[in-house]
Amino acid sequence: MRSVRWTGMNECVRKLDPGEAATAAALIQSFHSRAVSEAHLSNLLSDSANVLLVAELAAQVVGFAYAHWLDRLARERQHLFLYEIEVDSRHQRKGIGRELMNAILVEARSKQADVFVFTNHSNARAVSFYESMGGVAKNGDDLLFVYQYDGAT
Repeated sequence: MRSVRWTGMNECVRKLDPGEAATAAALIQSFHSRAVSEAHLSNLLSDSANVLLVAELAAQVVGFAYAHWLDRLARERQHLFLYEIEVDSRHQRKGIGRELMNAILVEARSKQADVFVFTNHSNARAVSFYESMGGVAKNGDDLLFVYQYDGAT
């Protein structure tokens, strides 16, 4: 994916490649205060089903979007599931989230695919953001059930 400029020479959105596991590890530490091995992230980035985009300002990651291609049983076209989009609080309201979302939409259009994302009605900022980007809320009564692994075998 080519870099997508949003306002100036030192700003871009780009897709990370498998050789940039250290960059991915740093963004996870920065945004989620969690350490993840570079080996894991290299494997994740090597899988073409995973899409990790970063927004950079003066070569510093200030936001990211993580999406995953999903195959469908009854249709030949894939869906792109936007799992997460984050912008550093110091850089919000500057169009960075919009550029990340636009880059996700470009990625999906490259395969003539739909994009979907989950959020909560209570997350008014996210709802407003996705609507402003042309998203349409469907199935407003959907529930998410989680089956967590409890460590037992």
